[in-house]
Amino acid sequence: MTPDQINAGRSKPVWRCNTCGATSGLKWWNGLSVAVCRDNPQCGAAESQKFADAMAEQEAQDAYAAEWLGGGSC
Repeated sequence: MTPDQINAGRSKPVWRCNTCGATSGLKWWNGLSVAVCRDNPQCGAAESQKFADAMAEQEAQDAYAAEWLGGGSC
């Protein structure tokens, strides 16, 4: 089901665009349970940037853990 189909079956919207808050014209971002506007590519692009930022942050944390917590020699 699409976010719009789910919203249509409810008395009030349960899915909103994760970027702008719209409640209709939605699709799943990259097939995941993250709703974004179907006709506004800026919403999908913003979600992609959020994901890229989160991945970069995780990689930085992993590098820190490997360097400082990885059991290196004293």
